Amino acid sequence: MKRLMIAGALCGIALSSSACGKKASASDLSEAKNTVGAILRSASQAYDREQAATELIEDDAAKAGPSHKLCGSASPFPRDMPTEGKKAQPEPSDFKATSPTNGRDQGWMCLRFESVDPTRFQYTYVVGGPYKGPARGGKDPGPNGFEACAEADFQPGGPTTLVCGTGTADPKSGEAKLETSLFVAEE
Repeated sequence: MKRLMIAGALCGIALSSSACGKKASASDLSEAKNTVGAILRSASQAYDREQAATELIEDDAAKAGPSHKLCGSASPFPRDMPTEGKKAQPEPSDFKATSPTNGRDQGWMCLRFESVDPTRFQYTYVVGGPYKGPARGGKDPGPNGFEACAEADFQPGGPTTLVCGTGTADPKSGEAKLETSLFVAEE
């Protein structure tokens, strides 16, 4: 009788796990939060890197100081959103191949970010909008902002699980500021 009760309990646990396609597990959410945090830190560090100074040659030989610029938006990785809690392998070309959405001033190359591990989430980095978080109750960082998100479809046809973080760039101070908390919409 004890064996039957234990087997029943284990089946109940298995049925409620993300492996069965119902909901993100705590470890899945932890992975998403850590990766979103890493993308946000990469965006802040990229903004902090000084761009080449522009020299203005005029009568007074005035010089403009170093400038700071957010990396442009990146293409999502993996390219297709994983479903039913399955993992997808990001392609190395998502991070290293030069394209209209990936290069010195845009995308994952500009951020100096890459991921080699299979993941249950699709990751995005967007500058200036349109942002995913505000539509689900998250913060809108505005036109001088950026957002990194992780999104997964654990319940095909249902709402996705979304983890987003935001930051803003202040051109006057030359600083990028990250929000201290992440937005999580888990359905």
